[in-house]
Amino acid sequence: MKIMSLTLIAFLALGTYSSFASFSNNYEVAIVRVDGDVLMDEKGDGNWVPVERDMRLRADTKIKTGFYSEAEMVFDTDGLNFARVEQNTDTTIQKAGFGLKEGAIMANFFNMAAGENFIITTPVHAYAMTGSGMRVEYREGRGNYKLFEGKGFHQNVAPDGSLTGDPSGITEGNKLGVGADGIVGPTESVTPEEQSTWDKFIADLVNNGDDIRNRLKNLQDTVEGAENDNASQNLTKDQERILSNNS
Repeated sequence: MKIMSLTLIAFLALGTYSSFASFSNNYEVAIVRVDGDVLMDEKGDGNWVPVERDMRLRADTKIKTGFYSEAEMVFDTDGLNFARVEQNTDTTIQKAGFGLKEGAIMANFFNMAAGENFIITTPVHAYAMTGSGMRVEYREGRGNYKLFEGKGFHQNVAPDGSLTGDPSGITEGNKLGVGADGIVGPTESVTPEEQSTWDKFIADLVNNGDDIRNRLKNLQDTVEGAENDNASQNLTKDQERILSNNS
């Protein structure tokens, strides 16, 4: 049995979920875990402040992680659209995706409507999936795309940031590399070590599922304007200030 099947058992057995690729109408993601040095620039003005658990961030917020640092976030209220921004990463949150300037992101998206895609765009190439899981790394001008579950595609990016050329598909269990010139290398199978890293990522998500869902429920209540003393107690004064400025 694949680890992904365990994810379905752990999450879907608890109720019926609606497809949604954003945390709310106003916020793209909710932060569920922060480890180490993680900063955000919310307005693109160079004002970098620490990211903390339970923050809700809008699209176009920039995220930077330091050495041995990472942040985990969800793009829905059920915890099924989940992403981990790995160490030494410089990225921007986008609608159902990321703009990846440098670094690596691992994502498991299973709560998407038909026709929706999760896309990670680098300066030279874009990588997407219609559901399930992938890891994208872009460092020193070179990209690496691993699709662990589901269906995916990739496409070149023009200098102005738009997609160019025809998209190419990739099947689960495979990976490919892309050079700084946009030339795509041969498709290969992911290694057992790479698959093991993915399986651990999913196992961690399953093990932390109850805690994630409970915190997301509180955060969603505050987004909807409901009175929820427990939710407000989970927010530090600094978080309340930042969320107030976002309103």
